[in-house]
Amino acid sequence: MKSSKALLTLSLFASSFGAFAQSADFIHEINGPQNRYGYGQRVIYEMNVGSMTPEGTFDAAAKRLAGLKELGVDVVWLMPVYPRGLDENSIDSPYGARDFSQVNPKYGTVEDMRKFVNVAHKLNMEVWLDWVPNHTATDNVWVETHPDFYRHNEDGTLFHPYSGPFKYNDVAQLDYENPACAEAMTATMEYWFSYTGLDGLRCDFVSSQFMPKDYWHKVMPRLKNFKSPLTGLPVTMLGESDFHSCKHLYSAGWDYDYAWEFNDRLLEVGNSADAAKLQKACENLVNDPLYYNLDRMVYLTNHDANHNDHVHTLEQKFGDNRYAFTVLTFTLYGMPMLYNGQEIGDQQDLNYFADTKVDWSLTDPMMQNLLPTLTALKHSVPALRDGLTFEERGKVEFLETGNAAVMAYLRKPAPKHRHGQPATQAEPQSEVLVVMNLGAAPAKVQLPGVEGEWEQWVDSKTIADGPSRQAVTIAAKQKMQLPAKGYAVYVRK
Repeated sequence: MKSSKALLTLSLFASSFGAFAQSADFIHEINGPQNRYGYGQRVIYEMNVGSMTPEGTFDAAAKRLAGLKELGVDVVWLMPVYPRGLDENSIDSPYGARDFSQVNPKYGTVEDMRKFVNVAHKLNMEVWLDWVPNHTATDNVWVETHPDFYRHNEDGTLFHPYSGPFKYNDVAQLDYENPACAEAMTATMEYWFSYTGLDGLRCDFVSSQFMPKDYWHKVMPRLKNFKSPLTGLPVTMLGESDFHSCKHLYSAGWDYDYAWEFNDRLLEVGNSADAAKLQKACENLVNDPLYYNLDRMVYLTNHDANHNDHVHTLEQKFGDNRYAFTVLTFTLYGMPMLYNGQEIGDQQDLNYFADTKVDWSLTDPMMQNLLPTLTALKHSVPALRDGLTFEERGKVEFLETGNAAVMAYLRKPAPKHRHGQPATQAEPQSEVLVVMNLGAAPAKVQLPGVEGEWEQWVDSKTIADGPSRQAVTIAAKQKMQLPAKGYAVYVRK
């Protein structure tokens, strides 16, 4: 292993992304395929198979998995892979499935998907599938074979779901009041686990007002007790909703929900220098009393935020704060999520209806080097583990900076982690110090209680040149210097 003080520059290699850079030695030692990271340390990656490669197939995407593992991805969440609706109502949405037991022929076959999952498993990665429980395409095979699986209007036509003022005319609402429909959907979920070896589901639109409130309470114990014959492991469930908006889901047994509200607050801060507003949003996230038995997924972008919002890219949303906010999602609380293309800077509007291809030549060296460093931190530093309970999550201590544009905090580990298992001597306790300057001018800050020996993992002044770790001593009353929009991450030695 090379000296951790050396500045190790990333070099491009075509075998993964073509545009993604080879990690430094310490990154590989942590993120490499020899290691498997599970609950509390996961990093999830949302992949649109059709956008990931020029070919847009499972086979081509499988060749990119080794690069994703090196990036630090633990879970690949596949956007819907089902055949899409073809009738006059269709808008070519992946969320309008024509057959829940097949895959989009443009992507390959179910067997190709199974091979994709197998490649991921050999790399010590998981694969979760995007499940669409609320509705189907209006020409789904069930419309003809099981019309009783659907809600209908008084005139007998298919009922289209809506959310607020927006009506989804391309899809038809399933009727979960029919036990046969509910059983068919549950059985189809089990089919995917059994046949492909999937490790979990990301469930779409679980807050739908048209799904019975008790459905997930009934089905979750069954899914949680289900073990795939291919893996023998239990499954993980992520619900697409901030459960503040559908409180009946808190106790249903989900593993994760979306931190939507937190993302909204980050968008409000945008590229501003309002550190107080940012800190308030962070405090609300980590201290939320409703989340006492549920973990959260945190993110800056996803398929909806990238394509459907009126501003698309991270730069348009957050300006130069996008780097500091990226650091935030990996060091504050929760399971961080990356969207395909985010690892090179998220510089495109990816139309997922048309499977717009990621242009891997549009690279941002700062983001390319920052993300594998942050995933390595998430994987290796106990203080950064997330958890279901407040005890498991450890402590976030915000520090007084004396500068309205600067936010700083300490992450301290829980006395116990991994669902109540005590920390071992092989995993020493640690502290992580994060400092970020949202201002357009350089800043000098003196932080209380941080003096001592540290290892600096992230330095905004050098990260574009490559990942590095450097031993530093912070003296009492020392003023730390941050460039405009600068950030730094330290681990206590």
